[in-house]
Amino acid sequence: MISKICRTFLVLVSKEPLDTSRFLVFCNVMRRLNFKIKLATKLNEMETSIASLGAIGEKT
Repeated sequence: MISKICRTFLVLVSKEPLDTSRFLVFCNVMRRLNFKIKLATKLNEMETSIASLGAIGEKT
């Protein structure tokens, strides 16, 4: 998903000179996406650790 967004942005930027406002908007979007990805990664890690604890509980 992120690589698709980056490619789309690079295509848009390559067609005309990059102005600073467009670049700042892109940076803000990427910052928000990065936060969401970190949050999703953390949730996945928590889910995995909870699942592994459940599996350990079933073995005993």
